[in-house]
Amino acid sequence: MHIYPNKIEQKLEVDQIRDLIKGFCQMPVSRSLVMSASLLEDFGEIRQRLMQVSDYIKITENNEGYPKDNLEDIEPLLVKMKLEGSHLSADDFFLLSKGNRILSQWQQFLSNSKESYTWLAQLVSDFEIDQALSDKIDEVINEHGEVRDNASPALIKIRRDIVKSEQKVRKSIKSIFDQVKKDHLADESGEITIREGRLVIPVRAEFKRKVAGFVHDESSTGQTVFMEPTQVLELNNLVRELGYQEQREVLRILIQLSDRVRMNINGLERGADFLPKLDFIMAKAKFAHQFGACIPILKKTPGMELIGAVHPLLWKVNKDQEKSVIPLNLSLSHDEYRVLIISGPNAGGKSVAMKTVGLLQYMLQCGFPVTVDPASSFGVFNQIFIDIGDSQSLENDLSTYSSRLTAMKYFSEWADRKSLVLIDEFGTGTEPQFGGAIAEALLNRLVHQQSYGVITTHYANIKKYANHAKGMINGAMRYDTNHLVPLYELEIGKPGSSFALEIARKIGLNNDLIAYAKSKIGVSQVDYDKMLTELQGDKAKYEKLNEGLTQKESQLKQLRNDYLSLKEMLESDKKRIISDSKVKASRILEGANKEIERVIREIKESNANKEKILVGRKRITDLKLKMAITKEKSNARSSTFKVGDQVRIKNNEGIGTLQDIKGKKAQVVFGSLTSFLKLDRLEKVSGAIGNTIQKKRRIEGLDLVQRQEHFIRELDVRGKRPEEVLTILDAFMDDAIVLGNVNLKIIHGKGHGVLREVIRTHLKTYPNIETMHDEHLDRGGSGVTLITLN
Repeated sequence: MHIYPNKIEQKLEVDQIRDLIKGFCQMPVSRSLVMSASLLEDFGEIRQRLMQVSDYIKITENNEGYPKDNLEDIEPLLVKMKLEGSHLSADDFFLLSKGNRILSQWQQFLSNSKESYTWLAQLVSDFEIDQALSDKIDEVINEHGEVRDNASPALIKIRRDIVKSEQKVRKSIKSIFDQVKKDHLADESGEITIREGRLVIPVRAEFKRKVAGFVHDESSTGQTVFMEPTQVLELNNLVRELGYQEQREVLRILIQLSDRVRMNINGLERGADFLPKLDFIMAKAKFAHQFGACIPILKKTPGMELIGAVHPLLWKVNKDQEKSVIPLNLSLSHDEYRVLIISGPNAGGKSVAMKTVGLLQYMLQCGFPVTVDPASSFGVFNQIFIDIGDSQSLENDLSTYSSRLTAMKYFSEWADRKSLVLIDEFGTGTEPQFGGAIAEALLNRLVHQQSYGVITTHYANIKKYANHAKGMINGAMRYDTNHLVPLYELEIGKPGSSFALEIARKIGLNNDLIAYAKSKIGVSQVDYDKMLTELQGDKAKYEKLNEGLTQKESQLKQLRNDYLSLKEMLESDKKRIISDSKVKASRILEGANKEIERVIREIKESNANKEKILVGRKRITDLKLKMAITKEKSNARSSTFKVGDQVRIKNNEGIGTLQDIKGKKAQVVFGSLTSFLKLDRLEKVSGAIGNTIQKKRRIEGLDLVQRQEHFIRELDVRGKRPEEVLTILDAFMDDAIVLGNVNLKIIHGKGHGVLREVIRTHLKTYPNIETMHDEHLDRGGSGVTLITLN
């Protein structure tokens, strides 16, 4: 892999990314892997590193019982084991047991899940770990890293003897010390202690010759000596000898256990190599989780398509300050454009955008997750060249521009179609006329070499060149022209203005100075920048208008969908109602036919009994009327009223003729009586139903005169609910109007006046009512309403 300059990682801040990932490692050896992870150019190697991280991310997301214990670096322990006769300490064995157990768990987990986590499973495919080894170590070493008492029969006996001997020594020395205190040869606060592994008693220095024994130590002041009484000397010697026996037995056990471990040394060595790799992979996955990084789409050919890309270090700083980061979207490809020229005002985000491209590409080719949308794609470059910041060198006697020329020379000689070139503030450092021309010449060379790149500049000639050169495109960092603040959004397809004059005006630079600067710049350059500024302002305005139109179009589309849904529902209801009506009519007809047949059968069986014949005829007439009404209702749903139609008030049998229609009201003649009624209270009557009703009347012997005689001009609705009253009231009023009754009485009671208010409000819809008032106080007052029809 070819890079320029050597300090490219510091320039792109890759070293800070390594430090972040290193912080997630558990083992020191893994941290060294992070720092040594090199920039790769082999597609297979890059893919392998990234997919291993992807596998571990999936493992943690699925949470399918994977091993979660901390990893242990067992490599240093195995180095100790390689020499014959060498052995590990009890603490070392404790760590080795943990490392071997976690190795065994991971080896088993990945082997059982190799179809799901193929890339990680490959790391454990070439070794086998003996789980029984950890069990064997645990039989000898306890959880505190000490050799267990039952590690061998001899050790059990030795430690029991030590306990017994120590008890004897303590008992004996306590008795002696109590006597010494009683003789006032020692301080009352003194206690039995240990010196050089032997139990001793504290004695005042001036009385040391009065106690038989050996001095092992004295206090810092010299006023107290620590003596081993002669009486316990042999017992202490026995304890010490037992201690030596214990050490020899422990050593023998550890050597024997070490020999047992050496039998598995090959598998352990390969496993020891796996653990740091796994720790490194886990650290990269933890970085991805904390920074929102991912594994993007990887392609073999150079190029990139960044979607929602952010600089991870900028993201971290802004997160700490509770600020958001504007994501970056751009594409470099052989088919469209390979070089992007970014222009715009200072501090507008040009350099950050370019550094983001370089950093993410570098991270990816090191096998690190990158902070982009997962739909982003990255190709592989064989060379990454950058020219960022001040590169002057006192050692090599190079000025800033000289160092830039050195970089340009290098790029022109080495860049090819698999190179990514990043240049910040292209052409600066010398006189603009010459610096711009040289920069344009290098740009032309890079285009012909088919190199890829992201370049920032303020130079107009570079922007103009990018407008017509094949494989190049301009990009601008958006700027709020009204408030003169950067928006940090990259817009592809047009160059950006530096807004130098506008910014100068904003900070209060003298207008004369600005005017003088304009005259020196030249009309064409001022007009060019003015055009860019106006274009950016117009674009922002039209984007806002377009956003509004898009929103309205979405609302209109929603309304249209709602309308179509409602229409479909109404059509469905219409079909269902017609279908239900037909079924109902069919059932009524079928029942009527059966009833007619039964009536005829009864007439025949009664030998033409006159009374039964009349009853039978009446039943047949009723059935015919019922069928006619059902058919009439079905037809009425789809028909409209017109002058001359035969109509009747709903739920009444009186038939009249429609004389006139005015809006929603109709003039109807019932015999010699003319009434004005609402259309929705009427229904059309066909000739068939009219004839049937007339026949029914003849059969029943009931005409209008008889109905007039039976009509009661008083309606009592006390105790009924308002919704019940309206139906009863309408039927009462319809009969009164048809029969020509003028004076009516409705008894509704007083109560809270609710029923009275409902009735009077409804009666106001009748144009036939001339007056409406309360009854006299002696005859009910406001609990009775008197009506006079016109």
